[in-house]
Amino acid sequence: MPSTTSGFTDFQVQAIGTAGNAYTLDVQAVEVIDGTTTTFPNGVVSIVFDDGASSIYDLARPAMDTYGFQGTNYVIVGNLGTAGVMTSTQNKVLQDFSGWEIGLHSYDGTVHNNRYTSYTAAEVDDDIRHGKEWLVRNGFRGEGIAYPGGEYQRTTDGVGIDSIANRYFSTGRTILFQSGFPTETFPAGMPMRVRAVSSISSTQAGANNPTNLVAAGGLLDKCQLNGGWLILVFHKITTGAATVSTECSQADFQTVMAGIASRGIPVVPMSDVYRLFS
Repeated sequence: MPSTTSGFTDFQVQAIGTAGNAYTLDVQAVEVIDGTTTTFPNGVVSIVFDDGASSIYDLARPAMDTYGFQGTNYVIVGNLGTAGVMTSTQNKVLQDFSGWEIGLHSYDGTVHNNRYTSYTAAEVDDDIRHGKEWLVRNGFRGEGIAYPGGEYQRTTDGVGIDSIANRYFSTGRTILFQSGFPTETFPAGMPMRVRAVSSISSTQAGANNPTNLVAAGGLLDKCQLNGGWLILVFHKITTGAATVSTECSQADFQTVMAGIASRGIPVVPMSDVYRLFS
């Protein structure tokens, strides 16, 4: 918890290379922004899902509905309705009846698997544009994209993927995560490179293990005490124990939801958090 929140006259930035490695630090901007106490006095959490697994609809949605929590589901359009993946109709139910945001993960499933960094700028633009068109044509209001694999860097011909995505979306979500800290500010310093904690699973050993997440001094406490924006990434919810990092057990998921609710931290879809500031 900050020892003081007023009276600042100077600040200092320290960067330390890991394992003695040399590096270059590029600072794009330094800004002073308002605190979050008016809009989000307890901080804010966004619960987000990648890939659109059926278990999100069957297991995550009921747990979140219990608390009135609204999530963000990033879909791979070409995979909708295939084995283990939600349908377009189910995504409409999430949006229209539970207040969720439906965003884009990719339009083509193969492109998702290969990542945008494997394609030219024109090919990436085609995939993102077709995805945005599909969302609009089918009545989805999502204004965000989650980069496949979190890779927002450059296309094969050297164009920034985040700059392409910004033609069509207001936010771009990565999977950048520094263990032990709420990883995004409100407002986000770089809306097309929003940082998130991925993936929440008991197979993880760090701060993104559900037990550590809800424990005293964990990410939920840091979010609440520092007024941060904590973005938690899930993929698949399982009825049994998680076996891989992209799985979170139903019991663990319910524990995380209860931990958020007990602290009075609001859960708000990604684009709505951004909209509340901008």
